[in-house]
Amino acid sequence: MKQDITVVTDSIPVAYETALMDIQTILCEGPVKNESLRINGHRVTEIIDTMDFDFVFLSTDGMDIPNGFTIYSYDEIEIKKRVMTRFKKSVVVMDCSKLYKRARIHFVICRMWIF
Repeated sequence: MKQDITVVTDSIPVAYETALMDIQTILCEGPVKNESLRINGHRVTEIIDTMDFDFVFLSTDGMDIPNGFTIYSYDEIEIKKRVMTRFKKSVVVMDCSKLYKRARIHFVICRMWIF
């Protein structure tokens, strides 16, 4: 097992893939959202509140310059807000279909660099 990396996730597919790579993985507990196979609810935020993270990788449903990063799901916003208070460095990951797309909930308004 790779000792220098621990992945904490609310995503069942991410937990499965990281476990296959022999990476120590913590899957947060709670109800499963069927369409995305993500776990949500108060237990996820309780687990996050007990941890500090070196790096955080966040997903997004949309990003445009005046609004920053946005998502559609109200279930995810509290989790994202909690995670964003407990990290040293963060990266938002998205594919090009999310660029200049605006979802209804803002979770980060910040200075952005696009690579």
